[in-house]
Amino acid sequence: MERSRRLALAAYLGATVTGDLRNVPQLLEDARQADPEQRGSLAAAVAASYHLLGAAGDIDTAHHLLVGAIEMKQGP
Repeated sequence: MERSRRLALAAYLGATVTGDLRNVPQLLEDARQADPEQRGSLAAAVAASYHLLGAAGDIDTAHHLLVGAIEMKQGP
């Protein structure tokens, strides 16, 4: 679980701080493989959204990811 969190954070930092989106998909995939049960990571959602917006301009999917992650953090 800790490895997954660190990989998601690395993807987030790469996307938001350095602007380097090249490694984001692989880091997020590695995070998913490290802990397949982890869902709703806000760092992963932000990194994936940056990648979606930068690569494909897919604002709808980016929005869906962010809203889902925020809702999971807020709980029922």
